[in-house]
Amino acid sequence: MSMNVLLITADQLRGDSLGCAGHPVLSTPHIDALAAQGVRFAQHFTTATPCAPARASIHTGMYLSNHRVVSNGTPLEDRVSNWALEIAEGTNVQPALIGYTDLPVDPRTLPSLASKELRSWEGGHLPGFRNLTEHSQMGSVGWLEANGVDLGPVLERIKTRGMASWNGYAGASDWLQVAKGTGSCEDAPPLPNGSPAPAAYPKEASDTYVLTSQAIDYISTESSAGRKWVLHLSLMKPHPPFLAP
Repeated sequence: MSMNVLLITADQLRGDSLGCAGHPVLSTPHIDALAAQGVRFAQHFTTATPCAPARASIHTGMYLSNHRVVSNGTPLEDRVSNWALEIAEGTNVQPALIGYTDLPVDPRTLPSLASKELRSWEGGHLPGFRNLTEHSQMGSVGWLEANGVDLGPVLERIKTRGMASWNGYAGASDWLQVAKGTGSCEDAPPLPNGSPAPAAYPKEASDTYVLTSQAIDYISTESSAGRKWVLHLSLMKPHPPFLAP
């Protein structure tokens, strides 16, 4: 394989919400730099909604009527190939995944209908990828502690519930809090547009920061070792609710 590949997707990011797309207000210098050195799919339009059908089309190159993932939670049939699987089978490079695919495993490939893969969603399944993320934990607690990120009183909750969510952590509203004095929090008042107030945790604890940092670490390690790499960085945000960080 003659080149490295980094495929970045960001859930519900508008195609025009980038500096390199000519947006008059938004500043995205790091994404702009990647676009200048790589490929930006400026004419890409999704063939289906919601999330899982759209992702199935991206990964397989098929219309919904062909890959048959008609809704979130519908598995992609094991007979269907995808770009990661074809790279893995056709080269000596194993594509890596940081983030999620939102595609459940085909139940016909499992030894039993009682398999845990059918009882819980762990970020998705797609043959061909080596998943570098700790699924429901999102690699967060170990990564944050190793990098000295101070989460204060929320750390124990993260350890208990895990860092996998649309709402910050575990989808629970009590993560959407603002500081109230030292060592305590109160429920965040809703903003006029219905979005929550800023999260109680720092930006270094957000899933976007953690996943992006993992991707940077992986690319640095593989490049330093002189190895070719293929990486799919799949970010959950800016999927609503709009939460900062």
